[in-house]
Amino acid sequence: MDKRTVIAIVLIFIVYWFFSQFIWAPKKTSELPEQQLVTEQSVSTSQDATLSKPDSLSLKGNAPASLSVDASIEEELITLEDDKLALTFSTMGASITKVVLKEFSSIDKTKPVQLIPEDRRVLEFEGFPVETGVGDVDVSDMFFQYEKLNEEGKPGIVFYLADDNGKRLVEKRFVLTKDYRLEMDFIVNTGRDIEDYSIALESGLRDTEEYVKHKKTDYKIVAQIDNDLEKLTLSKLQKEPQTLNGMVDWAGVRTKYFGIAVIPSSLVKVNQLHGNDVDDSPAMSLHVDNASHTWEINHHYSIFIGPLNAKMLEDEFGSGLENFAEIGSKWLQFLSKFFLWLLGQLYKMIPNYGVDIIIFAFIIKVVVYPLTHKSLESGQKMQKVQPMMQELKQKYKGDPKQMNAEMQKLYKEHGVSPLGGCLPLLLQMPIFFALYPALRYSVELRQAHFMFWLKDLSAPDPYYILPVLMGVFMFVQQKMMTPPPVSDNMDDQQKAAAQTQKMMLYMMPVMMVWIFSGLSSGLVLYWMIFNIFSIIQMYIMRKRSK
Repeated sequence: MDKRTVIAIVLIFIVYWFFSQFIWAPKKTSELPEQQLVTEQSVSTSQDATLSKPDSLSLKGNAPASLSVDASIEEELITLEDDKLALTFSTMGASITKVVLKEFSSIDKTKPVQLIPEDRRVLEFEGFPVETGVGDVDVSDMFFQYEKLNEEGKPGIVFYLADDNGKRLVEKRFVLTKDYRLEMDFIVNTGRDIEDYSIALESGLRDTEEYVKHKKTDYKIVAQIDNDLEKLTLSKLQKEPQTLNGMVDWAGVRTKYFGIAVIPSSLVKVNQLHGNDVDDSPAMSLHVDNASHTWEINHHYSIFIGPLNAKMLEDEFGSGLENFAEIGSKWLQFLSKFFLWLLGQLYKMIPNYGVDIIIFAFIIKVVVYPLTHKSLESGQKMQKVQPMMQELKQKYKGDPKQMNAEMQKLYKEHGVSPLGGCLPLLLQMPIFFALYPALRYSVELRQAHFMFWLKDLSAPDPYYILPVLMGVFMFVQQKMMTPPPVSDNMDDQQKAAAQTQKMMLYMMPVMMVWIFSGLSSGLVLYWMIFNIFSIIQMYIMRKRSK
């Protein structure tokens, strides 16, 4: 087996290893039914008789607040919205029960995306008890009063628990600012020591896409703890709950394209994250330590709720939150960001991402032309010296040392390098690996229609037409690069090498079709168009050579 064959096999295994993690196939789950948007309506709820309305709180001096009992209770739902978000809050725990992303369509494309499963809540504050006549009750189980706010044209709402004199003992204040940003303040003075509490995002997230084959790797908890990025995939969370310790700069739960993240202010000590699986979806809670054990706290948080657009997250939030989106390996992120920017610029001129990807492939082909030209040129030279190489192998087959020396002399005389055809192609791999997350996880390509059957460039081709075409063009390209048999006088070793090379000619395209059939059609489109441009380049070079 010659060096070129060995290198080809190694490259195949590298590509196979890289993509194998994306071929897991967890059971596809269906989207939960949509709940109608609710605005300031009342919903009857069945609660313990130990709960009561917040206006029955009383505070005696520095004693803890105490609640009386009222068995007849009703939950109210209030909607806070702007042009991008509609958030439905519940007076129970002053939590969010519904998140609607107005600019994005759900699976059936008739309704907007709803992130939270039905009858679930997020941003509950747990482990923070208030004294009642029959024992402590967690604020997440209490019913708050509320009033709407309008801060400089920005919609807001404040939930509160007050004593008989109207003094507010607990407040949760929300203001919807811009670009999927919700500001939240938690203000407490109940007359008792406050040690800690937890912020819960335990609802899980809905499946917003029809294709969820890679759910176990796409759905995850992402956090920046002690300035280090941590990722807990759904696959890992399903095996056992996870706990991460350290100062949490930010943390969130995400699907492939959407997520909810909590960013505490620098004065809030969030020192632990608990992650788990809820109905095949990641869930988490953040532990907040009030080290001074004061009676009063005033903690501020920024909440991101929306699409995972790395540039928007970096511009609006900073603090490394762009890593909440999937933008590939750290050492290639600059390339991924540049590719997304370039595609965005092309889309402004031609609003069809399929056409833009074709133009993008042409641009990349022009940029890497010197590399591919050198690779193809080296391949042509190798084909020309193949007969002489076979003669040397036959002549010195009993003297490997002399044969290698004569081979090196032959390479030098004809300006040929054995690695000349592989090395330039290998140098192109970082481009492919940077483009992979840019196309596969780009929310801009979500539900992007190209033509005919390709209605979503972010999802695999449902009919496998594009991967098969890509395999055909890949075979043509390899066939053009494969040298013809040079002699009938080859020994057994040389015949075995030729047979292996022939086998690779057929196996490589088939294996790549299998791998690419599960990848986004936008990525397959790029790779196919790039191969077509390479075939055209080889054809022109051959014409000129003749």
